[in-house]
Amino acid sequence: MTRSRKILWALAVVVVGLVGYSALPDAGQMLSGATADEKQRDVLRQQVALADAALSDEETFLADLEEARAAVPPAPELPAVIDVLEETVRRSGMRWTSGAPSAPDAQADATQGSWQLAMTVSGSARDLPGLFDAFRVLERLIVVDSVQVRNDGNGVVAQISVRFFALPGDPLAFVSPTPVEGSAAEGS
Repeated sequence: MTRSRKILWALAVVVVGLVGYSALPDAGQMLSGATADEKQRDVLRQQVALADAALSDEETFLADLEEARAAVPPAPELPAVIDVLEETVRRSGMRWTSGAPSAPDAQADATQGSWQLAMTVSGSARDLPGLFDAFRVLERLIVVDSVQVRNDGNGVVAQISVRFFALPGDPLAFVSPTPVEGSAAEGS
């Protein structure tokens, strides 16, 4: 090989070496990527441990499921909701003077979603906060969307718009949790 070819090869090796070296990732970037991966892995392990604990505690899971089914049952049960609301209003010291349920949104299937109920109650202004507290602790999930209050001389008249929900499906679904393959509940 001639001397000029040797110099050309040496120059090519130096250029490739410099370009290649400058293209290498920074060690700090490589370590921060590894640290982020380790943190994500730790978070996932914690989430898996929580899921495994929930699956292994079947009694608590079933109690929570029953509570959720009571709050949002598979059917709207409109007469029962009206009875519960009327009794709640009466126990708070207020009087239910009128109420009218609305059908679900026309685009929604009539067997699912949320229902609205516009109700008018009257009584002492001091009893109104108690009524809202009573709504909050009902077994059935009732959401107060709006409240309009006016003084009628003998107390207040409140127009209240509430929503309640139904989630169709088999009420016996998820009766018993089943272990997931590879979960701690299965003993792996």
